[in-house]
Amino acid sequence: MGAGAAFALNWIWENAQAPLYRGYAGFAREVWMCTVATSGDVAIVAAIFAAVALAWRDSAWHRRVSLGQALVAMIVGIGIAIAIEHRALVDGRWAYGAMPLVPFTSIGLLPVLQMAILPVVVFRFMRAAGRPSGAAE
Repeated sequence: MGAGAAFALNWIWENAQAPLYRGYAGFAREVWMCTVATSGDVAIVAAIFAAVALAWRDSAWHRRVSLGQALVAMIVGIGIAIAIEHRALVDGRWAYGAMPLVPFTSIGLLPVLQMAILPVVVFRFMRAAGRPSGAAE
C-alpha cells in the first residue's frame, strides 16, 4: 500500500509541477522523465520512513504516528529535497522556468513542499490500510 500510494501521489505531483521547469515540452514528451523522477521519490519516501523508524526504534511507528514523528518526517523530507534541488541546479541537471522559489533561496518551492507533505500523507494511508475495517481512528 505504501509504495503504491507514494508512487501515485508523487507521479501526479511531478507531472503537475513539470511545466514550471525550463524546457518543458508537454505531457507526452515529459511523462517518462516524470515517471523516472517518481521512482526516486518513492525511494525518498522509504528513506524518510526508515529515518523515523530508526529514530524511534519502531518499524510500526506509522500505525500510531505522533506529532513529533510527523514533524521529523517533514523536516527530513525538506532537508532531502533542498539537498537534491541544490545539487541538481549546481550540476545543471535542470533549471526552473515559472517555479516559485523558497524565499531567499534559488530552490524551487514545490519540490520542497512535495517532500514535506506527500510522505506524511502516504504514512496516513499506510496507517489507514493497516487498520481493521470499522476500527476507530
